Amino acid sequence: MANKSAIEHHRRIFRDWVDRSKKLVLNLNHFTLPSWVHNPVAVRTRGVFNAPSGWLSEDTIVEFAKCVHVVGTVFGDLVGMWSTMNEPNVVAVAGYLMVKSGFPPGVSSLDYALLALRNQIVAHARAYDVLKATSGKPVEVIINYMWFEPYNGESESEKQATQQASYMYNYIFTDAITTGSSLLVSSEVLKRRLDWIGVNYYTRMAVSSGGSSAEGWRVVPGYGNLCTACGVSKAGRPCNDFG
Repeated sequence: MANKSAIEHHRRIFRDWVDRSKKLVLNLNHFTLPSWVHNPVAVRTRGVFNAPSGWLSEDTIVEFAKCVHVVGTVFGDLVGMWSTMNEPNVVAVAGYLMVKSGFPPGVSSLDYALLALRNQIVAHARAYDVLKATSGKPVEVIINYMWFEPYNGESESEKQATQQASYMYNYIFTDAITTGSSLLVSSEVLKRRLDWIGVNYYTRMAVSSGGSSAEGWRVVPGYGNLCTACGVSKAGRPCNDFG
């Protein structure tokens, strides 16, 4: 059930923006989920599928579509363009691979990372259809793009590892919602579910092949966002307080 006073409050904010001759671009999910959809503490203490497991559950796809339908219906006249999600690749990677990042739930598993990404792909496509039906406005997704480069530029294996890492992080989501097929999921109902794309770019990543990584590649500390906060990278470049 939607909160009527909250809807009215946000309509006043959005109306004020539009009345100033601005275009309203509304993003529908920026990392967080209600605790009854994802309870990271319970996931860690009781087990991943013994608690609300967020994007690991297909139920979250349904709940997201329901939320999008409400938002599309009550705000569609004010919105100029929609964004379904902000950085779904970060949600999957930071939550299930780079578990020291602070993203929930902090459970290390390649399989869970891929499942979370797969379910977000399907959720975006369903949200796209809902928004087209309720408002007809353009719909996009915002991706955090990373520049991947081989730690050893002379190594063919590291070049291949870099290409694999770049595909998995940068392109697997948008491949699915443009062509209908990616390594994670294939379906005609995913095809052509993208009108524009938002690009967030912060840093690069140095990649090495092999190691103990289940993906067949690993990232190299001291480069890109794996630097020491406010320190100096191994390439001799100063780093901000985010590393």
